[in-house]
Amino acid sequence: MAVLSTCFLFLLLHLLTAPPSHSAAAAEYAEYTCNGTTGNFTSGSAFAANLDRLIAELPGNASASPSLFASASIGPAPDTAYGLALCRGDMTDARACSSCLADAFAQLRRLCGGGDRDATFYADLCTARYSGGDFMSLTADVVDNSPVVNGMDANASTYPGWDAGNATSRSFFLSLVGTLFDEMSMYGAYNSSSTRRLATAC
Repeated sequence: MAVLSTCFLFLLLHLLTAPPSHSAAAAEYAEYTCNGTTGNFTSGSAFAANLDRLIAELPGNASASPSLFASASIGPAPDTAYGLALCRGDMTDARACSSCLADAFAQLRRLCGGGDRDATFYADLCTARYSGGDFMSLTADVVDNSPVVNGMDANASTYPGWDAGNATSRSFFLSLVGTLFDEMSMYGAYNSSSTRRLATAC
């Protein structure tokens, strides 16, 4: 019951404060990060060649996987390119998954100027990341300093009436979001019979 009331409050808060969408294109979520903490690379370098192979391979591997997820590493150190590709669990069209990921990697190469060794693209239907550091390894010596993207930046004044300086409002909102994501991740991890481990919230 607490989860249902939390979900209802979150939905109500979002509906009351969300800015109007002016077009279908504006409604699609997309965010990216370019991070040079694992270094930079130049066109024609060994890392660039490994990265090109990686981003050519990952979209097809992810879309062919039952979990719509793939990760890989290509090339020897210190020019190893690491990457992951993930499509949203409710996607049913493998070509749409592959297309979303290919576009995400192409966007990263364009938006990050081709020089950052660590970049992530978050879209409505997929997520793509590449790095010069092994961010998937629990034993890696590389510290993952990539920024966490908060699409609903609680400090921004994007939403009419939102006051980031109001500690009560901010704390309440963040606790609702935290509870929602905690419950959703637990459901996706433990209650889903699907290999995709998908969970959504209202």
